[in-house]
Amino acid sequence: MASIDTASAPSSSGAHLAPASGGYRIYLLFLCCFSFFVAGVDRQVFATVMPALKGEFQLSDTMLGLLSGLGFGLTYSLFSIPMGRLVDRANRKLILCGCVGLWSAMTFACGAAASAVQLMIARLGVGAGEAGVSPAAVSMIVDLYEPQKRARAVAFYPIAGALGMSAALPVGGYLVANHGWRSAFYILSIPGLLLALVIYFTFREPRRGAHDTPQTEEVDTSLLASIAAVVGQPVIMLLFLAGGLGSMVTAIAHWLPSFYQRSHGMDLAQLGAILGPVVGVASLTGMYLGGWLVDRVGGEGRMHRTFFVLALTSLAQALSGTLMLAADNLVLSFICAAIWGVASTCWAPAGFALSQSLVRPNVRGTSLAIMNIFNNVVGYGLGPLVMGVLSEEMKGDTGVQSLRWSLVAVSAVLGVLIAGIYVYTGLLQRRRQGAVPMA
Repeated sequence: MASIDTASAPSSSGAHLAPASGGYRIYLLFLCCFSFFVAGVDRQVFATVMPALKGEFQLSDTMLGLLSGLGFGLTYSLFSIPMGRLVDRANRKLILCGCVGLWSAMTFACGAAASAVQLMIARLGVGAGEAGVSPAAVSMIVDLYEPQKRARAVAFYPIAGALGMSAALPVGGYLVANHGWRSAFYILSIPGLLLALVIYFTFREPRRGAHDTPQTEEVDTSLLASIAAVVGQPVIMLLFLAGGLGSMVTAIAHWLPSFYQRSHGMDLAQLGAILGPVVGVASLTGMYLGGWLVDRVGGEGRMHRTFFVLALTSLAQALSGTLMLAADNLVLSFICAAIWGVASTCWAPAGFALSQSLVRPNVRGTSLAIMNIFNNVVGYGLGPLVMGVLSEEMKGDTGVQSLRWSLVAVSAVLGVLIAGIYVYTGLLQRRRQGAVPMA
């Protein structure tokens, strides 16, 4: 898919490759994606330790939601704009390397926490470390591939994150069941520390805008101008709003281990072995489908169609999510979980790709940082907290099933709301395409 507005960006410090190709380009893509895989594991493993934390620290569902969501999302969001800005101007390889090392060290610190306060501080550190990973990695992936191949290449990035989050369920469940929740954090911090070393010694940063049309006119690269270039586009801001609400829906996965334990009586090891592969394969399918939608359905001059199809996937999420959570039959619930995994993840690669293609190369890090604020404040930050608060409020009427019905409310209401936002955004984009030719 061609970019709507492209311009060459100032080179960051250090030497750069000519446009990477062949096996080395695949290797760079792999390292960028594997970074998000490891991040996904370290982020989602918290869901597997939540039942143990509830017992050890005597935490309410509201506090668990605060720790798992806002405790991560707060610093992630605060650091997103500064890190996105740094990505647009500095060496992206070093940024990626440093961020991977920082969040991995803070994951280790989570295991050493002696209180809920210390655990919250460590989670804030994990969020700060992960804040620069997506802007740096996705910006470099975009520079590795031609515009017509970009969305599918970028789709591998959220796919890797989904794989990591899915792997966290069986791996984390096994580690917690057999070695305790502290050992789970200790062991899972090791891959990230090793990855940081691999990136530092083997990774060379690709040239910015390597496959974009050069533009000779002066481009204002100040912070305010970069932010204005993104927030001044109603289409992209509505895309980010829908993505933020979509990530809130995806954050239901944080509560699924607790839900299946409380409502279906499953133990953690059994749950990880079944739910992890089911949601993992479904999420992979949804991620790839999302990337395919951008490249195929929303090609040049037809981008608005992508938004209309995403509206349909959001409605499918609302229906399948409600059935997954409301069904008493466990087999039916897992079948619906597979459908929900596909429908609830299509938006992610579409959002990543569109956030880059709708802006010029020298503000792509800023664009992704703003998207991350929506995703992590609205979605992964407030999402688990809202669900925890709803669960506490519903206890008087629904008892032990309060978590189930709080998740049903979020899935159904947000699914319909997101679909409406996508339809409106598609109409705006169709009007824009008629007024501004695709470049």
